[in-house]
Amino acid sequence: MLDKYLYIRSHALQRSIEREIGLDNLKSLLESKESRATFQRNGRIRIENDEIVAIIQIEGDDLVLITAFKNS
Repeated sequence: MLDKYLYIRSHALQRSIEREIGLDNLKSLLESKESRATFQRNGRIRIENDEIVAIIQIEGDDLVLITAFKNS
């Protein structure tokens, strides 16, 4: 487990609420060994499972949730 904090930008929080993705869903996604991570060309990390996708960015020693959406 990484010793990092996850910060949620207001845009990401708003989109998560609109898309009915709870914080417990995001926590499960990020902690699950079943989730898949892909490093994107823009330096962000796409983490997904069969239900949701989270886009994370590393900023210094922290992780920042950019957005989250349902996996189609």
